[in-house]
Amino acid sequence: MTKNTKADLILLFTLLVVAGALLLVPRWIHSEDAVTAEIIQDGTVIQTIDLSAVKDSYTIPLDSDPAAVLQVEPGCIYYLEADCPDQVCVRTGKLTDPGDTAACVPNHVVIRLSGPDAADTDVLTY
Repeated sequence: MTKNTKADLILLFTLLVVAGALLLVPRWIHSEDAVTAEIIQDGTVIQTIDLSAVKDSYTIPLDSDPAAVLQVEPGCIYYLEADCPDQVCVRTGKLTDPGDTAACVPNHVVIRLSGPDAADTDVLTY
């Protein structure tokens, strides 16, 4: 068994610091990117919102049957309420990252977030 020298410990510490910094870099870059929400009804984009420019929260009542209401907040959008029986769209939660999607099938409404790194998203796991 070999004994760790001071140089070995310095090298190990340096590698750990560099690895930690590399894990944080994508978060720094992502936080500055613009995220855009597209509200799509029956295959047509009915509204586009730059979530990075939203300063005050507001709601968007959808012209759909069953009725649904979207909540827009700085950096996120989500289904606030819906009259559909299963509530999957409401339980999806807040959409914040490019590639996030929520759909209310009875309303034929989809919310899709896009941004500079949305094409890199292969799979989302919760």
